[in-house]
Amino acid sequence: MNVSSQSKGLSLATYAKRAIICLAAALLISCAQSPQRSTQPTTSPVEQNVVTPANKGDTLTAEQWLEKARNEGNAASQQMALVEASFAFQNQGNYQRSAAILSQLDPTTMRPSDKRLYALSLARWYHHSGEWQQVIEQLAPIMNQFTDRQLKRTSLLLIADAYQQQKHYWQALSYLDEAYQTDSNMNLDTLWSVARQVNSEQLPSQRPNRTSLAGWWRLIESTHRAQSADNLKQALEQWLTAYNQHYARSIVESFITHNDFQVIKEVAVLLPLSGSYRLQGEAVRDGIIASAAQLADVHVRFYDTEAEDLTALQARLLENEQQFVIGPLLKKHVNAWVQQPMLGVTQVYLNQPELPDDVIIPSGHVTFALDSETEAAHAADYI
Repeated sequence: MNVSSQSKGLSLATYAKRAIICLAAALLISCAQSPQRSTQPTTSPVEQNVVTPANKGDTLTAEQWLEKARNEGNAASQQMALVEASFAFQNQGNYQRSAAILSQLDPTTMRPSDKRLYALSLARWYHHSGEWQQVIEQLAPIMNQFTDRQLKRTSLLLIADAYQQQKHYWQALSYLDEAYQTDSNMNLDTLWSVARQVNSEQLPSQRPNRTSLAGWWRLIESTHRAQSADNLKQALEQWLTAYNQHYARSIVESFITHNDFQVIKEVAVLLPLSGSYRLQGEAVRDGIIASAAQLADVHVRFYDTEAEDLTALQARLLENEQQFVIGPLLKKHVNAWVQQPMLGVTQVYLNQPELPDDVIIPSGHVTFALDSETEAAHAADYI
C-alpha cells in the first residue's frame, strides 16, 4: 500500500471502527420501543396550554384580558394583563394576535415577575416560529427564577426542544432531566430518544454534579466506551449497581432482560462501489477494511448500492442471513432504507436522513453520519 492509500485508510479507520462498534450500541436502542403511529392528533408537551398564577381558577379569555388591560389605571397592571392576553391567544393557537400584543410591550417598565412571564410568552412565539436560538436566549437567563412548577416545566421543555432542534442533544437532555424533576410523569421515551443521540463529542469530559444527569452521563459514556457485546453488558450491569435509584434503570433492565448480547461475527456494508460516487464508496470501504483488521473474528461483506436497487439488496441480505448492517452512505439511499427498513436487523446508516415528521426510525436502527459524506470525499480527493 502506498503512502496516500495508507493515509486514506487511517483517516477513515476511526470512523469505520466507530460504525462497527455502533452496531453493538444500536442494540441498546432496541429496548426503547418505537412509538406506535396513531391516527389521532397528538399534542407535544411543549405545545400544551399554559396557565399562569394570575389565570388559575376562573380562566379569562384573551378578549377578557384585553378588556381588563383597557380598564387598568396602573401601567404595570395594564402590562401584566396584556402579557396574560398573549398567553391566552397562544393557548387558542392564535400566535399572530399574541405576537401583535408582545410587539407593543416594553419589558423595561415591567415588574420582575411580569418580565419573566413576558419572556416565556415571547419564547413560545419564537418556538412556534422555529427560531430556536431566540428561545434559548429568552429563557436561559431566567430559568431558575420561576417559582411556579408548571411555568418552569414549560420553560424547560421549550429550551430543551430548541437545543434538540439544533442537534445539541446533550444540552437538550440536561434540560429534559431537570424537567423530569418537576414532573416525574414525563414519558421516559422522550428523554431516551434524546439521550441515544448524544455522541461522544457532545458528551462533557467531566461527570455532571446533578446526580440524575450524572446517571445519564455515565450510561451514555459506558455505551460509547464498550468495545464488545460482553463489555456492553458488563458496563450496563455496573451502571445498575452504581445508579440503582435512577429513574432510567427500567430502560437498562429491560434491555438486559430482552437481549442476548450476541457477538458480532459478520457485518454487511452497503456502499456506492460503482457510478459517480465510486471513489467515496471505495474510500469508506478501505477505511472499514483497515479498521475491521484490528477487530478479532469480524468478517465484512460489501454490497454495491449502485448495482442493485433496494429490494434486490434486501433480498440478498436476507438470503445471506445478515443481522448487522452498516450503510448505506448516500443520503438518497438512507432516505429510502429508513422508509423501507429491514426489521429484526441492527443497522447503522452512514448519513442523516431527511424525512417527514411522521416517519419514525425503527428500533435498533441508528444514524451515524460520516459528516454528510465530507470525510469520504476528502479522503477520495487526497488520493
